[in-house]
Amino acid sequence: MKRLFSFFLIIILSLSLTACTTDSLFVAESTERESVITEFSALSEIKEGQSNIYLIVKVVSSSYWQSIAKAVKAAGISEGCNVFWAGTDNDSDWKGQKVLVEEAIEKGADAIILAPNDSVKLGESIKKAKENGIPVVLVDTIVNNDSFDVCFMTENILAGKSAAEEMIIQLENSGHTSDEDLVISIMAGNSSSQTVNERLAGFYQYWMKNAPEKWHISDNLMSAEGDIAVDARTVEVFLETNKNIVGVFGTNNGPTQAIAKTIADNERRDLVVVGFDFSDDIKKLVVSEDYTASTIVQRQFDMGYRAVVAAKELIADSKPALKYYDTGVIVVNYDTYQDEDVQNVLANY
Repeated sequence: MKRLFSFFLIIILSLSLTACTTDSLFVAESTERESVITEFSALSEIKEGQSNIYLIVKVVSSSYWQSIAKAVKAAGISEGCNVFWAGTDNDSDWKGQKVLVEEAIEKGADAIILAPNDSVKLGESIKKAKENGIPVVLVDTIVNNDSFDVCFMTENILAGKSAAEEMIIQLENSGHTSDEDLVISIMAGNSSSQTVNERLAGFYQYWMKNAPEKWHISDNLMSAEGDIAVDARTVEVFLETNKNIVGVFGTNNGPTQAIAKTIADNERRDLVVVGFDFSDDIKKLVVSEDYTASTIVQRQFDMGYRAVVAAKELIADSKPALKYYDTGVIVVNYDTYQDEDVQNVLANY
């Protein structure tokens, strides 16, 4: 019962994550940093008579979102569509995305592909697009209403469970035993994202059911601010203050980059790292025998490509067979890195 209560408590806390500080709780009032939105630019050659599809992503500078843009471009060329893209530089900037949705409507978009920064607050923007006769296809993150047409994303509760399973496996492989008292920590991304909260839920569910009784998750969650350098410093201070931490989990790309950067910069070969997505920072750890690192990689190229195909069908008044499609994940670590399936997925990063 105590463990069950702790689970629900931590999920409630995850919905109101605030920035970590150097005090014992590592929690303080968060400050919202100013975000910047980009202008829409063409991903493919613009041709008369083709449908215009507008992609709006979370963080334009992220390798993850650039991979989705790459997929949208490839599909646009293959499917004979004009594709444009824009986004923000902060995955909590839902207001910026709202502006971009409105711009896409004004520019006469035939369809919008959206990766929502907020699962609740962008609902009205989606409804507005629909009222203007514009189909909306979601990628990566779902929203808390049914106004969208179709969504291509990872089943994030299952992905969170995969991350927890990998953490337990790697802790055991590192020599930790079930009769040992140990603690791992978590850095979570944007708390208004349903994606992040579902991964946390899946992680805790699997951990509570399968981790040894003496293995615990720190009550103090680190909260990512969306700036890799700032978040890396948060991780560094947290680890300096909490000497008993033996593993760290990052819920998504930004936190994983920050964790990996800190681990590498400080040469913390004693820690187990499990994260999400693939960047140069996490790759540096994964391919090295000196570190124990794994990452849950999504098939985001598949998300982006299928989103364009679905958008084209919707423009032609043909509805997809399903409302929601799970595109799946793979676990990447030192042992699986060279696997053919893994290399095929990573080739699109």
